Amino acid sequence: YTGGAYAISNLITRRLKSKHATEFSSFFLSFCFFIDDYLSSLTVGNVMRHLVDVVGTARVKLAFLIDSCASPLVILVPITSWVGVITRELIAAGVSDVASYNPIITADPLMVYLTTIPFIFYSFITLSSIWFIIKYRISFGSMARYEQETQAVDINTTHTASSHTFSRRQSIIDFVGPLFF
Repeated sequence: YTGGAYAISNLITRRLKSKHATEFSSFFLSFCFFIDDYLSSLTVGNVMRHLVDVVGTARVKLAFLIDSCASPLVILVPITSWVGVITRELIAAGVSDVASYNPIITADPLMVYLTTIPFIFYSFITLSSIWFIIKYRISFGSMARYEQETQAVDINTTHTASSHTFSRRQSIIDFVGPLFF
């Protein structure tokens, strides 16, 4: 554990002071980690956890926002880890440009995937819905109940798990470095 997520969280904490801005930052930070849905969920959740505790957003809402962004983004961006899975499934379904595979449809599976992106309505609707939920400050179901409970409790005294002690100062290099080495 390098403290990189904590360093990013501290950097963001200095700039964002409201629940609304924090929720939007989790939405936009999800766009930065589109390579894999698990990477996005784990990284953005770890980075934003401390910040939502500080501003008083329920962690349940943070989890909802992050998880709802991860899968739609990974399907829409053609350079993610899921592109291989999608093209493999297209080949298994009979789409191939290789004659020895006896394809039902002769086409490059990657190009078929790329041409279907504008028709992946679920992803577009989900991302638009998340933006709408954040913009108009909507909470519903258990999320609304947890939001009310979070407002009633001093969050800094109940979530001590977010406060870490490190032997040295954390930096952005701790966060970005492991991605390249």
